[in-house]
Amino acid sequence: VTFAEGSKPLTLGTLANTNTSNGVFYNTKIVELTLGDRVTMIGAYAFYNQTNLTTVTMSSNSQVTDIGKYAFGGSSTTKLANLTLGPNLETIHPYALARIAATTINIPKSVEMVDEYAFQYATAKEVIFEGGGTAALTIKRYAFANMSKLETVTLPARLETLYETATLSFCDGTFKNLNGRFNNDKLLKDINVEPGGQNFCSFDGVLYEMDKEGNPTILLFCPLGKTGEFVIPKEVLLVENGAFVNSQLTKISFEE
Repeated sequence: VTFAEGSKPLTLGTLANTNTSNGVFYNTKIVELTLGDRVTMIGAYAFYNQTNLTTVTMSSNSQVTDIGKYAFGGSSTTKLANLTLGPNLETIHPYALARIAATTINIPKSVEMVDEYAFQYATAKEVIFEGGGTAALTIKRYAFANMSKLETVTLPARLETLYETATLSFCDGTFKNLNGRFNNDKLLKDINVEPGGQNFCSFDGVLYEMDKEGNPTILLFCPLGKTGEFVIPKEVLLVENGAFVNSQLTKISFEE
């Protein structure tokens, strides 16, 4: 299916749809989807349960701002291995791209919100947020949960929020397994953060929250794929709840 270029905006369904079988192209046999500049929004369940869809391409001048709930999701792992998101995308709603089969997920710098469960059970080895951009980014809880093949995550400097309240630990957050553990994330070795941010940083693939002076004062999460020894930097004042849950490290020490 190809949506050609044009001057009249086109929306595919609504974000408010709550009926799976009411998705615009629910349960069809589409293999490839190309979205030109007319399409501005992909509604909830629009392409839900597509068993043959392998390729989704948003053009370089795509005007899509929202991918709705379960828009490309399914009840089992999909065949969606080739995904190109557009430069004006702002919000990836819950379950929008859950269970996709892409090896690498590239998220444009225009994105402001990755909602809960947006990519859960996806089989990607790498998640890359495009560098640059000025819009503050929020990544909600469980956004990348249960990605059993995930090895590397690259976060942008503009990242502002990873969890929603001061009492919510990182263990309850973005990369959490649904049962409260990280059993399915054992391959995750590195969480990297683009330099220049004001809130988060990474050293040796470990994620920290910074103070106003740029010091890594809160250790948020050490990826499960790390093994051997690890030294907690002397600047750290708090090791967050869940930071080392199910860790495979054999020795953890504190820098003097």
